[in-house]
Amino acid sequence: IDIVKKHLAQGHELDREKLIGELGDIAWYLAETATVLDVDLEEVLTRNIEKLKRRYPEGFDSARSLNRNED
Repeated sequence: IDIVKKHLAQGHELDREKLIGELGDIAWYLAETATVLDVDLEEVLTRNIEKLKRRYPEGFDSARSLNRNED
């Protein structure tokens, strides 16, 4: 996320296809980690989606989230 913030702050546009690919890589690593740790990845994702919905009750706005201050 910090790399995306820095990229946007410098006025560069994001390459949507590249970003989707990189997010896919992250998802793959999460799946591999969950398998090794014997964790139900679907449960982990579901719980965190619920957290996001509580944090952003009006809907998730990726532009706003990239500009928010870290807690």
